[in-house]
Amino acid sequence: MKVIMSVPAMWSPVAKEKTLQAAKQAGLGDNVILVSEPEAAALATLKEREEESQGLDVSAKNGFKDCAE
Repeated sequence: MKVIMSVPAMWSPVAKEKTLQAAKQAGLGDNVILVSEPEAAALATLKEREEESQGLDVSAKNGFKDCAE
């Protein structure tokens, strides 16, 4: 399983490391990626705009977006 978590941009490397340790202790495994909240927001916005411009039918299922033309 791949887990992507957003964290505040101003967090120190120590805070990010503690977050990774907590994720591991919570059973999320070693495949956890941290991204800053501004980066996550920008990527989500870009994806949303791309989907709108392509006229895709988007439905939310299980916390993910499934796209079909």
